[in-house]
Amino acid sequence: MRIKELKNLVESKADVSTRIETHATHNQYNVVVEHGGAEYAITNWRNKPLIFRSLDQATEALARAGIFHSVLVQHDGDKKILEVDTHPQLFLGSTPFSV
Repeated sequence: MRIKELKNLVESKADVSTRIETHATHNQYNVVVEHGGAEYAITNWRNKPLIFRSLDQATEALARAGIFHSVLVQHDGDKKILEVDTHPQLFLGSTPFSV
C-alpha cells in the first residue's frame, strides 16, 4: 500500500490502524497498515517496502496521510509497545510496557 492509497482510505473514513515497527539495534522503521482484517506494508513506487531512517520521517509520512495516532512496536528481545501521537504540532510517547 502506498502513502497515497492510505490517504484515500483515511479520507473515505475507513477503519484503518497503523503501527510503526523497529528493532532497537537498527535505525530503520517500517509502517504497517491494518485494514479489513489484513496487514499491508507501506511501499514505494516500485512496490518495495518503504523503510524510514528516523521515527520523525515515519510519523511525518503518516501525518501527511491523515493518521494522527499510531503504535510504535520496538523489538529488542522483549516486545515493547508505545502509543505515538503523529499530529504535526504534537509528538508524545507514553510509558512503554511489555507484551
